[in-house]
Parts: sequence; C-alpha cells; structure tokens
Amino acid sequence: MTLKNIRLARTASQILFFVLLAAVLVGAFCSVSLGSGAYLTCSLGMLQFVLGTQEILWGTILSGTLLLILTIALGRVFCGWVCPFGTLLDWVQKPLARLRIARSKLPGWLIDPDTKAVKYGILGGTLLAAGLFRSPAFCTVCPVGTVCRTAGLQGVHLGLETAVLPLIVSMETVQKRFWCKALCPIGALLGIVSRFSPFKVSLPWNSCAGCNRCEDVCAMDNSPRYEGMAKMKSDPAVLRALIESGIPDALDRPVRPEMLPANVRSAVDAKNRRLTVDSSECTRCFDCVTNCPVLQGNESPGTVSMPGGVTGAVR
Repeated sequence: MTLKNIRLARTASQILFFVLLAAVLVGAFCSVSLGSGAYLTCSLGMLQFVLGTQEILWGTILSGTLLLILTIALGRVFCGWVCPFGTLLDWVQKPLARLRIARSKLPGWLIDPDTKAVKYGILGGTLLAAGLFRSPAFCTVCPVGTVCRTAGLQGVHLGLETAVLPLIVSMETVQKRFWCKALCPIGALLGIVSRFSPFKVSLPWNSCAGCNRCEDVCAMDNSPRYEGMAKMKSDPAVLRALIESGIPDALDRPVRPEMLPANVRSAVDAKNRRLTVDSSECTRCFDCVTNCPVLQGNESPGTVSMPGGVTGAVR
C-alpha cells in the first residue's frame, strides 16, 4: 500500500465508523441493550458490567471480547481508525492548535512523558468503582459514549453528560490528543492488550535522516527516532561492530548507511529488522511512516510487521 493510500484508507475508515457509530447506531459501543440484561459495549464497558452485576452476560462478554480480539490481531487500531471521539479530536485539532498553549507556559508535570501512565491509574479506578458501586460509572462520562449518544439521524440529543465533550476537547489546547494518550482508560486497556499483537510498525532506523518528523507528527507523543536509535546504539552486536571499526560514536549523528563499514551495516540492518514503535502507545495511524522523508524518497522501505512474522514494505 502506498503512503498516499494509507492516509486515504484511514480517513475513509474514520468517516465510515463515525457515521455508523455516532449517527446510525446511536449508542453503539456505549451500552446498546441486547435484551435479557446484556448490552453491546466496548471492552471496558464489558469489564464494568461484569464487575458491577457480578453476572456472566454472554452478549456483553461477546461484544467486549471482539474488540480485544481485534486489538490482539492489529494493535490499537480502534483508537486510530475507529473511535468516534478520536476522529472528532483529529477533526478539531487544527483550528484548536492555534489556541495551543506554549509548552514553556505549561507546568512540567503536564507535559512530562510519564503523564501517559496516568490513564492506567484511571483504568484501575474505573474498574474499582464499577465493583464498589455495582454500576458502570465511567460510561456516564465516557466521551466515546457521549459522542455516540449525542448525535443521531433522528436529531441531536443533548443532556448534562454532553458538557464533558467541550471540556475534554479543550484539552487539545494543551497537547494533541491529550485525552487519548494521558487519560483514556479504554486506550489504557487496549494498550495493555496491544503488547501481544504481532502487527507492529517499524521505521528505517538504519538509514534515518535525523529530521525528527516522525516524532513531530506522532499524536501519541511517541519518540520513534530517539527510542529506535537508543536501542540501536545499545545493541551489543552493533556496539561491538562500531568499536571494531574505530567509530564508536558514528550513530550519534545522522549518517548514510553506505558510509558505514560493511560489518557495521550488517549489524545495524539485523537490529533494524527487530525494532518497532512502542506497541502499547501506537494507534497504527502510520503518520510517522507517511511523513518519513527516507520513505517518501524511496531510499529505504519502511515496514509493517504482520501476523505470522510476515513483513510487508510500505513505500
């Protein structure tokens, strides 16, 4: 699939699922009754219903498990290609970016990379609250569910919960997709499951141009180049080859692969095939791939690691 087609496919998927979940199937992924006490819901909703009712409702279990199976197969594609609230944030982020607060004016804890761990605490609190209060409490304020319940083909349905949308959308003035990467418990749950997915994204670290575009465009604040190069330089085989060639600091600066000695190129290429972007924080949007100048110039293929160990080139 070409870089342009990846962008078009993702845009088409976001529009399709937004219309389907937020307009046609009003309430989808946020507690659509299946009868007999069961609900069509997301994976987090499933866990909340099970903990809250302390019953095994097979309709609810099945619907929630389907999303987990999708995540195991393809990673966090729900967050990047399906989630209606994530789509809404992508649509409004450009105009809101003009109102974005300068990083120098934000408190350090708010923009610290460790802030992304907060969502795992919220996930734990959400499940604990469901068990204590015998109710899927988070569902009442979940922005994904609120988007689905607010706008439908029958008209706009406004309620007190609707106030959560502008509140969370306003977080875009802090960082792009701040809710998704720092606070969303659904993303936290899918991030944990995504670690087991064989579908991962990798970049041509072995011929990196050092432009940092992959890091600039990543909505989830991943650091593909920094993390990839750090792993590359710390690999024993690569480090040994660099030392043997008398150039231990060669990878501390951008260098074209053909300028490296053959033994270093071999070690770097071997390591590159095993490197991937952080699976738990990657939404498989492929913005890093489609903005990589090395790939755009067809100098070296980027890859998407497929299930079964098959690797396909993205050019």
